[in-house]
Amino acid sequence: MYRPRIVEEWETIRTILRERASIGRYGDGEFKLCFGKKQISQLPNPLLQQKLRAVLKSQDPKFLVGIPRIWGRSDLQVYDPHKWAWWQGYARSPTIDLFDPKKLYYSSFITRPDSAIHIECEDYWKMCQGIWKKRRVLVVCGAQGALNKMAKAMDPSRGFLAGATEVQWVLGPHTNAFAMYDDILGKVDKYGRDFLVILSMGPTATVMAYDIFKMGFQALDIGHMPMFFAREHSKSPPNKITEYAYQKLLDMSREAQGPEESNVPNQ
Repeated sequence: MYRPRIVEEWETIRTILRERASIGRYGDGEFKLCFGKKQISQLPNPLLQQKLRAVLKSQDPKFLVGIPRIWGRSDLQVYDPHKWAWWQGYARSPTIDLFDPKKLYYSSFITRPDSAIHIECEDYWKMCQGIWKKRRVLVVCGAQGALNKMAKAMDPSRGFLAGATEVQWVLGPHTNAFAMYDDILGKVDKYGRDFLVILSMGPTATVMAYDIFKMGFQALDIGHMPMFFAREHSKSPPNKITEYAYQKLLDMSREAQGPEESNVPNQ
């Protein structure tokens, strides 16, 4: 039976560093949407379904396609056999029929130390932070998560984005973000191509990373990586969010979601 060839997590990050490559990642939610099924944060959409299927087979060498490393040997089998067994539901048809048998895939678990326990260490986080060291960063994320999930990104000196020279934000809806796809792309397009674009916007980020890459940016779909970084570094001194930065994000959140939906936490 065909099994996808998947580069493991550390080497996936090394490839991003070495090649300045971009990446879009797939998980169970993206696979569900590929078949027109609902995902927790995104309703089915025919155009999104088409894009998800197309990106899975994209042939751009500088754009990496990340899929779960659930074939062959994995430490997930040992430390969480129940999760491994659950993933096996996606390790066969019809999911496996979505892939290009000739394509080399990369690991989508680069952002999930709960599924790849060997990356939960300081050396791994430092290697990841090397991607944006001395670079300007544009964060594209759902408005609800801007402060509560990615607050550590606010301080480039010692937070998740430590080493970045500048951090800018583009906020969108925290659910069904694909409905605002063109609007979000338009906002990203206003930035210089020297910006590294980091996305955390559910399944929309998977395909948007590819379109932003085609616009001339380096784009990374990082998913829950900031959350796991915060969990790992929870004992370190908390970052101060300045009143100006907080108010700016609050205003952006209201603009992205509307006053009735805005759910940015209090400072």
